[in-house]
Amino acid sequence: MYAVGVDLAWGRRSPSGLAVLDEGGALVHVSAQRTDEDIDAALAPYLEGPCVVAIDAPLVVTNDTGNRPAEAALNRDFARFDAGAHPSNRGKPEFAGVPRGAALAGRFDLDMDPVAAGPRRALEVYPHAATVALFRLGRTLKYKNKKGRSLESMRSELLTLTALLEGLADASPAMHLGDHPEWNALVGLVEAAGPWAVAGSE
Repeated sequence: MYAVGVDLAWGRRSPSGLAVLDEGGALVHVSAQRTDEDIDAALAPYLEGPCVVAIDAPLVVTNDTGNRPAEAALNRDFARFDAGAHPSNRGKPEFAGVPRGAALAGRFDLDMDPVAAGPRRALEVYPHAATVALFRLGRTLKYKNKKGRSLESMRSELLTLTALLEGLADASPAMHLGDHPEWNALVGLVEAAGPWAVAGSE
């Protein structure tokens, strides 16, 4: 059984991040893909049998305006940690039809019912809130490129996150990242990032 994480871009201009863990919690795949076709090709080897796919994007959007009830509930608990959710509604072009995350689940015949116990499931997840809760943080880590943040502060925050994630090798269940060469290469890129990385980000 594989555990798959998809940091799915709501639109189709930005890349989506993919990561896959095997049953022992070892990282076996990490990549960035842009198109649905490329995402499908990268994930297909891991979604043939039992799997849990955690998608960081809305799966079910039925409201025409405002927040979904789950977003409102999450915001009540996590907004004070800067970990609230962006509002999702059918008034936004990306949710006027089938949300991209739901389409991905449909292509691989994944069950989106949150209380389902079947062998092939898709779950909507909120990584910022999860990170705050899992690591007992007082606020979210500010590693994204936004106005007023320096390269050094963003690098420090992102390296804090990578260290926290690597520390889960001692957790139960464990997650093992440090043995994967692409993970180590990504951490190395963060350590070596220069001003060009900020200028070229979105």
